[in-house]
Amino acid sequence: MRRFYFYLFGLLLAFLSTNTLAAEKMIQTKAQLKTVTVYLNAAELTHQVRLDVPEGVSTLIIENLSPQVQEETLQIAFEKEGITILSSQFMIENIPFDDLADLAPLAKETLAEYKKLVGQRDLISAEKSATEGYIAALGVQTNEGSDVLQGSTQKLNELMQYVFEKRKSLEVQRNKLTTDLQNIELQLQRLRDRLKDQGIAAGKTYRRGRAILQLRSAAAVNTEVFVRYLANGARWNHSYEIRGEMSQKPLKLVSRASVAQSTGLFWEGVKLRLVYGYAQLYQQLPTLLPWTLRDFQQYQVRSAKRSVMALGASNRMDAAMAAPRAELEEASFDESYDSALAEDDVEVSSNMLNVSYEIKMPYDVLPNGREHQIEIQTIDLPASYSYSAVPKLNTEAFLIATIKDYNKYGLFNSQAYIVFEKMRAGSTYLTPTSETNELQITLGVEPRIAIERKVISDKTSDVFLSSNRERIFTYDLLVRNNKKEAIEITLKDQYPLSAEENIKVELLESSGAEVNSTKGELTWQLQLGAGEAKTLRLSYKVRYPKTVQIDF
Repeated sequence: MRRFYFYLFGLLLAFLSTNTLAAEKMIQTKAQLKTVTVYLNAAELTHQVRLDVPEGVSTLIIENLSPQVQEETLQIAFEKEGITILSSQFMIENIPFDDLADLAPLAKETLAEYKKLVGQRDLISAEKSATEGYIAALGVQTNEGSDVLQGSTQKLNELMQYVFEKRKSLEVQRNKLTTDLQNIELQLQRLRDRLKDQGIAAGKTYRRGRAILQLRSAAAVNTEVFVRYLANGARWNHSYEIRGEMSQKPLKLVSRASVAQSTGLFWEGVKLRLVYGYAQLYQQLPTLLPWTLRDFQQYQVRSAKRSVMALGASNRMDAAMAAPRAELEEASFDESYDSALAEDDVEVSSNMLNVSYEIKMPYDVLPNGREHQIEIQTIDLPASYSYSAVPKLNTEAFLIATIKDYNKYGLFNSQAYIVFEKMRAGSTYLTPTSETNELQITLGVEPRIAIERKVISDKTSDVFLSSNRERIFTYDLLVRNNKKEAIEITLKDQYPLSAEENIKVELLESSGAEVNSTKGELTWQLQLGAGEAKTLRLSYKVRYPKTVQIDF
């Protein structure tokens, strides 16, 4: 029997020592978000934390991770060697609204004010309920008292007078409490909106990710732990703003970023890196499949159906890709910036795959999904200015800035908003993919240049000759410079080209234009003094069989 108790005591001692050891080797810590690399469709988050890892086997719980983690991208590394990760798992925990103050530092004051108002609302609501109960009980007591005092008129009147005064004061008190509740609800709604702007939905649970690791360490060490992963719910869009004045030849090309995130984490004082590219998990070189030629007529109907389906899918994909840019356009018309970075605050780098902007100044980005505007870089673009017009399509003269050797500036396709002469002049789209080394940017319309394109009736004819029909078209282009200074302007027009042997086109008059017979284009380079006007004439003849119908 004594041996049995000794054995039982040994088991109990072993159990207690095992649990004590397990408790000593359970490490729980919160990783601080340090750097964020934002792609066009996701973000790579990097956390750091320094901690003591005991010798042997231990369990490490790392909290404060995004609930939007793409688990297959989760990577954890240790600064010191000799630490092995035996197993790992990722979990999402729900955090009550009342516990958010420590996790949402940027919203701490708003949360405290919200909780205080909620407490006041609950007290007033309880007082109102008690008052309404008192009013209801007073009515019951009045009915019972009137039955008892049925024979005593004086006492009955005194009772009724007391009830009247008491009920009146209670009704006034209830109305005041109702008004106070309404005022508090208005204040609470304003605070809810503010919390929503700060990335918190009032009254809902808040989610955080945590990684649970089982470690084995060869020795007790103090080490830095790095946690890196891709998270959904983050994006950025790029746009340019072109600022210029005629008196200052260089254009100011401002690169702007619109960053938004709803990763569930507050990006507080983080280092941002913006990558103009997509975070793609699956990458594979395409494989060519056998290409078989078929009789077009035999498969014409079936192929048409497939083409329609493919076009529909393509349109849906284009719409999905264009949605973030539409949001960016709407936000970019706001003239107020959250920041304007100095040249030393941004480092621009590029490789074979993408261009990135590393912002050295720490940033705060709230997890509310709203766009945060950042002015990341300003480039001086030496430009020459001229005017251009295509009167056949539009009789307005457009101011054009021409940038030579634009390739050295590292530009890419992007929306561009124009501010010229300190006025918003509209928007354009930069497409630096021209075959030439010149980039032309349309800055806006000049209303002081008048252009007219009109048909000259007495020089236009339609004649039938035996089996052919011959038509002559004649137009005058009138250009007047109503500005106080001389200008250079390029005008373009065209004449038709023939794709059939039986249709003959002859250019009759071009007023000295540079003619591109391959494209059927005419170009005039004009210099007009202040108040000067010029008239240009375009005339061409088309001969074709009477049986042919041509849509001019």
